[in-house]
Order: sequence, then structure tokens, then C-alpha cells
Amino acid sequence: MNTTNLSGIAELLRARGTLAEVRNLTQEAGATPVTGCDCDSRVVRPGHVFVCKGQAFRPAYLVSALEKGAVAYLCDEEHADSLEQAAPGVPALVASDLRRAMAYASADAFGHPDHDIKVVGITGTKGKSTVSYMLRSVLDGEKPYSGEPGPLASPGQRARGRPALHGHGGLKPRPQVRPRAGPHA
Repeated sequence: MNTTNLSGIAELLRARGTLAEVRNLTQEAGATPVTGCDCDSRVVRPGHVFVCKGQAFRPAYLVSALEKGAVAYLCDEEHADSLEQAAPGVPALVASDLRRAMAYASADAFGHPDHDIKVVGITGTKGKSTVSYMLRSVLDGEKPYSGEPGPLASPGQRARGRPALHGHGGLKPRPQVRPRAGPHA
């Protein structure tokens, strides 16, 4: 469960150099738990921070987000005054770099889901496709072959007529048919 609060997000943004100013963040408001971050007022849920961004943004979107339970808003310096007039007394995090601040705030608010992503990189000159197909088969829990010696191929490869992967680690080349040179070609 995520345990982030408004003060924690403000401190994170300050540490990352993206927080220009904090408005209406009392000690009590700072202790408010934050469970998400949204930039679309139609999907805001209680406990979320609402991000005010975009050229088409209107203060009415902030009002709508607050009605749906947003606990604070994140905005750029240019719009801070007009948004404070639209939502007086609401905690505001004013960012010097809104895009970076939004990335930091949303990652923190959602509990850093990127920390749970497993990434595998396959590099090199030859064999990347072979290794990626085999690795996918292993990670998906598929059996790359039925125990009989022969070519390895994923079901998708077989369905599309792609070359099979051979046990010795390479792609089986397809036979090439070339026209005969000469007067009868």
C-alpha cells in the first residue's frame, strides 16, 4: 500500500529541483494521504493530486477534479494565480518544470510501479531474434520443443511460416531459388 502524503510529494519535488512554490499546504493538509495523480478531471478519484496542464486547460477542470475528491493540484507558475482564484484554500504545488514534476509526483503517488518492471536487454550483432524468441518461450512458460529432436519455433512463427529456430542456436536458412543465367532465363 502506498503511504505517500502531500508533504512527501512536496519534499520530493523540492529535492528534484522542480518545486517553485507551495500554497495552502498546512501541516494538516500535508499529512493527507495521496493515492494517485491525474491530469484528466474525468478520471480523478478521491485522494489523488490533479495536474493542471495543457494549452486547452480550463480552471473548470480543476473545480471538477476537486469535486471528485482531488486533495491538491500541481500546476506551472504561469497559471498558479488564476487557479488559486478558482480554488481558494486548496493545497497547490507550483512547479518550475511541470512535466518533470508531474513525472516525479505521479511515480511517487502510485508507489513507483516502475520498480516492479523486469527488463531484459538483448544486444549484439547476431542472434538477437533467436535469443528473444527462446527467452519469450521460457518466460511465458512454454515448452520450446516436445522432447523430439528438431527445429524450435514459437506457435506464432509456425502460423506465419517464419523460419524455425534450430537446437544449435541459429535460424534455418530458407532455400533460395535463383533464375538461371543465360538465354533461357
